[in-house]
Order: sequence, then C-alpha cells, then structure tokens
Amino acid sequence: MAKRVFSGGSINFATPTALGSTVTSGQGLGMICASATQLVDILEAVVQGVNTASAIFGGVLARVSTASATRTALAAPASDGPTNPATAALAAPPVTYTAATTMPTPSATTTDTKFPLAINAFGGLYRENFAPTQQFSIFGTATPFAEAVLFNCTGYGGAAGSVVAGFMYEPY
Repeated sequence: MAKRVFSGGSINFATPTALGSTVTSGQGLGMICASATQLVDILEAVVQGVNTASAIFGGVLARVSTASATRTALAAPASDGPTNPATAALAAPPVTYTAATTMPTPSATTTDTKFPLAINAFGGLYRENFAPTQQFSIFGTATPFAEAVLFNCTGYGGAAGSVVAGFMYEPY
C-alpha cells in the first residue's frame, strides 16, 4: 500500500484539553477513516518543540469518544501526501485535519488506547517509530476506533506551547 506523511506544521497549543473534553479547533492533529472497512496504521509519530520558553507539551495520541464534524481542509504549512511520488491516488483516503467546526473528544475510557508523546516544548523532540504489528491503528467508521487525535492533554502535564508534529501512516 501507500505510505503517507501528515504534518500539522507549527501549532500553538494554547488551550490544553482534558480527556473527555472537546479539543479546541486548530489545536490538534486528527485523522479519521474514510469508510467502514478502512484500516489505517500510524507507523511513526514525531513531535518537536518550537516554543520560545520552557513549557510542557502533554502530547497524547488518543482514540475519540465523540467524532469530529465538518473538518476544514488542510492549509499550508500543514500537508498530507505520499512518501513515494509514484504512488497512485487513493480511492478513499483517510481524512486528516487540524481544524473542524466540531473537533473530536478524546476518550477518557480507561480501556481506549492513549499513547503519550509529551515533551518540553522549548526544543524537545520525541519520535516514535512503532515496531511492526505494534502500531497505533484506527478502523472503520464507529467511535472510538475510527478516529484518532494528537492533542495537548492537561492530564499529561500540558501547558500552553508550540510544537511541530506529524505522522507517517499507511491506509489499507
């Protein structure tokens, strides 16, 4: 299949969000499957601090309990494209976004996956390259499995700060 990279560009996470609360529009990187049978493996996640002072980015990649709605098309510097220029266009690519009329609500359920990606937003760097068969996945169109969001979580020590973040993923 076709590996892709979704980059959110530099995002100012000015309003950290609690699990179970709606993420503020423009302050999360979201991805949702395009069909009931689509599987998406997130193969790698990267977060790099670009803040002007020391602050904790309580980054969490989480599945959602309430899906986003009316997602806004990506605008520069955000991007989503194939890693190989010869990749054929996908019939139904997953939808990636950084803003929406209704942003998702990260699940607070203890049995839903939450992957910590916390760093010092003043130059910190976190890169997670998931091992084969251990990647973070989303599937189908039903919550909580169909959508994931990377956001600044109060429960993981999140304070206001700016980071550059993105994913390498593979849709099937």
